[in-house]
Amino acid sequence: MKKYFTIPAVALVLLSFLLLSAVSWKKKHQDIILHPVSFDDKENLASKYDSLETFIQEQVIINAIPALAAAMIQNGKVVWMKGFGVQNIDTKASATEETLFVTSSIAKLVVAVAVMQQKEQGKLNLDEDISKYLGYSVRNPNYPDIKITPRLLLTHQAGLSNPNQNEVPELTGFHVDTVINMKDWVKDFIIPSGAHYKPIIWQQVQPGTIHSSSNMGVTLLAHIVEKITGQDFRDYSTKYIFSKLKMNDTAYKMHLPGSFDPGKLADIYTINGTKLVDYIESPIYAAGLLRTSIKDWSKFMIAIMNGGVYEGKEY
Repeated sequence: MKKYFTIPAVALVLLSFLLLSAVSWKKKHQDIILHPVSFDDKENLASKYDSLETFIQEQVIINAIPALAAAMIQNGKVVWMKGFGVQNIDTKASATEETLFVTSSIAKLVVAVAVMQQKEQGKLNLDEDISKYLGYSVRNPNYPDIKITPRLLLTHQAGLSNPNQNEVPELTGFHVDTVINMKDWVKDFIIPSGAHYKPIIWQQVQPGTIHSSSNMGVTLLAHIVEKITGQDFRDYSTKYIFSKLKMNDTAYKMHLPGSFDPGKLADIYTINGTKLVDYIESPIYAAGLLRTSIKDWSKFMIAIMNGGVYEGKEY
């Protein structure tokens, strides 16, 4: 993935149950974003850490965020990392750098890396019709003459929608005590002749004309990786991404009870504050149901910032 990923030299990585206020952050701490200090400027950097910690602590209280973990990466190194709040409301266990959060859409970056690995190995062409990789024709039925490509899916321009739980509950709801594999449902939901197809899956916009975020599109990309490699995406990502980056506590195994150290799990809440069980499943898991810690995720970000290189090796 070396040629395809670039990011500013300083990155702040956050994992939490709620997003922090970007407007508030920019107004109050724009000096940290616009004027990053030198890695060797210990005193100045320390003062900015104090300012950052104060801001985060304020937001945890103001927004009633149960737990949050953050890290700052500069020049390929973690220069600051800390957990805030409590990872378990009942036990009051403090969140740490090893607390395991559910990432939500941050997981989409993992799918993108897996796709680019196939591209670099010559197994995938970003501008090829995805029908070639899936083994059946996929088109936006509103624009049947326009091919759907991996590039369109990566840039959220394929015309796939992002239905909510009321519109397509089979895809967007959470499931317990079940294993859902992409190969068992993708085709039936995205092509008009599929048993579970619903027109709302596709937007009435021409592919390539607008950007519209889609969990379905990212899931389709993960399934293409499965088709190319012959491996379940959970297994592929562990073997070729997480293991290689020594992200030993990270996995798409939310469906499998006992897969994670229970002492590290952060409580899971919905946006309205409902607490969920520790292990849940979703058909579109690749787009959001990744469990990781800030300690592990920082390794992933270092690799991204270094053009795919981590500890001297390119992945």
